Amino acid sequence: MKKKIIALLLVSCFLLSVSSNTVHALNVFKEGVYKVADLNFSEDNQYMAQNVSQTEGAYLQVFDENQVLVQSIRFQPDSEKFNLVKITPEFRIVIVGGGSIYIYPAK
Repeated sequence: MKKKIIALLLVSCFLLSVSSNTVHALNVFKEGVYKVADLNFSEDNQYMAQNVSQTEGAYLQVFDENQVLVQSIRFQPDSEKFNLVKITPEFRIVIVGGGSIYIYPAK
């Protein structure tokens, strides 16, 4: 009986640790083109971006609804944080390079 309880406890701890990492990874983006509307970002928030890759750089561009470039950021590996322009659901975000860009609300 003790073995079953210990096994259940270990499995529960493992599942909780896996699910918490998955939630964090939802805001980490790799190379690609993203519609802001698909990312469920709030128009009320100001966002920040940071390259969390330790070895790869990346380049981020933000385009408005008319495909006009409104912001461009070159990220070094393990970069500092940068403020993004106020984004709306019609905007698109383009990421080029091997880095991993973490986008999150500014506090």
